[in-house]
Amino acid sequence: MCSIKKRIFHILLSVVTLFASLSLPVLAEEGSVLTTDVPAPEIVGEAGFLMEANTGTILYAKNENEALYPASITKIMTALVVIENTENFGDVITFSDAAVNGIDWDSTKIYAYVGEQLTVEQALYGLMLKSGNDCAVALAEYVAGSEAAFAEMMNARAAEIGCTNTHFVNAHGLQNENHYTTVHDMALIMREAMENDIFRVIDSTVSYKVDWTNMRESGFDTWVMGNKMMNPNSDSYYEGVFCGKTGYTDQAGNTLVTCATRGNSDLICVVMKCPQSHYNDTKALFDYGFNHFTVYDMASAENPVSYDMGGTNFFGNLESVVGGRSFSIQTGSTCLMLPNSVPLTEIQSRLTYDVGEEGNASMEFARVQYLYQDRVIGETSLTLLPETETGFDFENHENPVPETETQIVQEETKKMVFQPIYLVLGVLGAAAAGLAAFLVIRVSGRKDQYIYPEKRTRKNRLRNASSPFGSLDGKRRRRRY
Repeated sequence: MCSIKKRIFHILLSVVTLFASLSLPVLAEEGSVLTTDVPAPEIVGEAGFLMEANTGTILYAKNENEALYPASITKIMTALVVIENTENFGDVITFSDAAVNGIDWDSTKIYAYVGEQLTVEQALYGLMLKSGNDCAVALAEYVAGSEAAFAEMMNARAAEIGCTNTHFVNAHGLQNENHYTTVHDMALIMREAMENDIFRVIDSTVSYKVDWTNMRESGFDTWVMGNKMMNPNSDSYYEGVFCGKTGYTDQAGNTLVTCATRGNSDLICVVMKCPQSHYNDTKALFDYGFNHFTVYDMASAENPVSYDMGGTNFFGNLESVVGGRSFSIQTGSTCLMLPNSVPLTEIQSRLTYDVGEEGNASMEFARVQYLYQDRVIGETSLTLLPETETGFDFENHENPVPETETQIVQEETKKMVFQPIYLVLGVLGAAAAGLAAFLVIRVSGRKDQYIYPEKRTRKNRLRNASSPFGSLDGKRRRRRY
């Protein structure tokens, strides 16, 4: 069994560099930025960060670990935690006195009244489109009972995502010395939020009509997204931007988190502490990312990841081991980002065979890491899967498979030598059996005629006797003698 596995394993390893492709994208090591021969832009803001969401590749970083005040981009985390902890978005929430009067009156609000009721869905749109601080508190109280308890949930979720220098004390982002984050951590938070379909629907909405309920007269209000990069009528509009969040306080300055897509690339840009430069800084970073880097889909027709392992001469002996079955190497997400000036042939790969218990259970036999500029830009698991459900049973097969070509020849030679011998022995055995049968019949006939004449006479009488069972009765009685 072990020898068979080794045989398959060594054959597969000889073509790993041909068949491997990206699967589980990993975030680049902190501080490791993928560079190109084109200089990165200079932004005005205190800190900036650009990341490709599908691969986790960092394309730009300026003061990425500096703790800064986030202002209302905090609400990205608020929305994510609310969505993840809500079962029914039609639930009604009631605005408390703390939600209405516990925050600055001149800050951004939907201006709800104490006791006014909205659904969770409506409040989420008010949170993300109108940047309603009153919605933030009301939603926090709905989920956790109090804003302080909700802030602890936000911190716990940030730690799960991988944030290293983030601490929240409220759900809205209004100024507090103990409420801070970094552009790096906000990119991680936004990347996680983008994986949530409900968040994407809400945050990509440009306008939302809300019907008021218990505290207002009949009618409706329309909330419009505050991110000008999503407004085609704005000078700050950028084609491809599909979601984001703005923020501002005197201490934080302008903050902005924005997502844009083009081709296979989904870029996340975060800028913080910007003196009215947040839109221009974001545009410059998006242009840099989209114009000078490319995401390669390794699962496309140009880069196939599934191959027939049973019908190619390359695999030779593998076919005799697995009975000619077709196999493929399964991968997951298959994205790899590179500078436009770098061909795929310059990418190095590193193979590891330590796949752990989960890997062994799933027939994963190796992992490949892809490196450029001595940094990991992606990795994949290599899993051998049969394309048919039935095949050679390695566990229950008792005859060992020959290990070498010499042994194969020896086995074939044995078959050629012994097959004629078996044929001759079979013929002789059949002849002997026939002769023995003939002698038995002859001897039996003679005994019946000369030794037991009385039995023959009685047998004839039984055949001639009247019996309802006829000859069958005679046969039955004959067995009694």
